[in-house]
Amino acid sequence: MTRLRVLSVLAAAVLAVALFAAVASAQSTVTIVTGSVTLDGAAAASGTTVNVTLSDGTVAGTTTTGTTGLAANQYRVDVTLTSATDGVTADVGLPGTSQAVQATAVLTSGRVRVADVTATTDPTAVPTAVPTATAITGPAGPAGPAGPAGPAGADGAAGADGADGAAGAAGAAGPAGAAGAKGATGEQGPSGPAGPSGPAGAAGPAGKTGKTGAAGATGFTGDQGPTGAAGASGPAGQSGAAGAQGASGPAGASGAAGEDAASGIAVVALIVAIVALVGAGGAIYMAMSRNE
Repeated sequence: MTRLRVLSVLAAAVLAVALFAAVASAQSTVTIVTGSVTLDGAAAASGTTVNVTLSDGTVAGTTTTGTTGLAANQYRVDVTLTSATDGVTADVGLPGTSQAVQATAVLTSGRVRVADVTATTDPTAVPTAVPTATAITGPAGPAGPAGPAGPAGADGAAGADGADGAAGAAGAAGPAGAAGAKGATGEQGPSGPAGPSGPAGAAGPAGKTGKTGAAGATGFTGDQGPTGAAGASGPAGQSGAAGAQGASGPAGASGAAGEDAASGIAVVALIVAIVALVGAGGAIYMAMSRNE
């Protein structure tokens, strides 16, 4: 049981040492030094050389301004460190300038250092070859954090307008478009003035006689008019047939002596006149009945 515990403790210790070594090896050993360069009072031109030099004169890193993604006067140097150089202060400057120290940066693993360089060209300086940086190969560390974005460069001058190109040939006519939908019917316009009457046409044939219309309803009976004047006496009617002879009445008393024959004629005339009056009255009644 004791041996098992000892073996477990040893295994845990070995595992801890292995993890510590892995973490230590995973830590970054690169320092990023970046900034802007001012040369002779103006922004340095693209392609200006910048060196990061250790105190013993060793160039730990070199680059030029205006590399990909940077402004013309900006630089970036990735310096690989060792245990001996981690934490030291390095000089950052331009070769061939008058200042001995133009900028400094503390080299610390996994950090970004900003060092803006200001330099003046040495007119008496003899051009010398740029020393080749001594590469110190160390284990590759993880990529460092992205450096801060540099200031935007000044806009360049606008170029002159180019000459107008020649006009191209006219393109072929396109196919005719489909017919549009029928438009809505517009409102009726006002009536125009009447034209002059044309000549009378020829008389058409007579139409067929229409059927006799139905008899109209009988109107209301009017009030009875005033009695008309008496009509003229009609002609005397024919004498009626002689009636049968009546029975003989009793003999009357003896009358007075009669007159002569002229009295009998007068009686007959009176009877005829009465008959004429009766006939005239009948004719008037018949005429009034027809008028009603």
